[in-house]
Amino acid sequence: MVAEQHLLDNEKRGCVLIRQQGVTLIETLIAIVISGLLLAMGVSRYQSFIQNGQVRTAAESVLNGLQLARGTAASKNTQVSFTLNGNDWSVDVVANPVYGIAASNVQSRVGAETKMAVIAASQNPVIFDSSGRLTPVPAANITYTITNPTAGACAVAGANGGIRCMNVVVQAGGLIRMCDPALLLANNPQGC
Repeated sequence: MVAEQHLLDNEKRGCVLIRQQGVTLIETLIAIVISGLLLAMGVSRYQSFIQNGQVRTAAESVLNGLQLARGTAASKNTQVSFTLNGNDWSVDVVANPVYGIAASNVQSRVGAETKMAVIAASQNPVIFDSSGRLTPVPAANITYTITNPTAGACAVAGANGGIRCMNVVVQAGGLIRMCDPALLLANNPQGC
């Protein structure tokens, strides 16, 4: 019994030394505070990421609809229109009774998944001829501007922050491209 007591007891103080195990309350509270701060910083960036994603999704939808209209016009050798109605769009074959072509819907899209984005067009509808060019030829490029007003103002060229609004530009020759108005085309190929 004496040998066991000697192993467990400190000879000078007369008490057993016990090491701390686990985490203290202070350490736990510090970890919770740091986690909360990191989470708070991340939530605002995540919201901005989601809002920018909604704008990009709407812009890509318009871009794809315009490309579908242009491609359908060339493949069917007839005029095809792209019509925007709010966030919804439709691609339709334009009727031409001279050649016996009836009006028909090629594809329609309901913009429910991009309900926060707002799409404005400088001309509506847009008609592509059988060679993929715009008809009638517009005086200037046709621009679709996609914004998200509930998220705030669009970012401007040379500044950080704000929502990344997008433009879809259709040139008279039929070239369609999506660009970022906050970037300058001279400095960045994604700019307008």
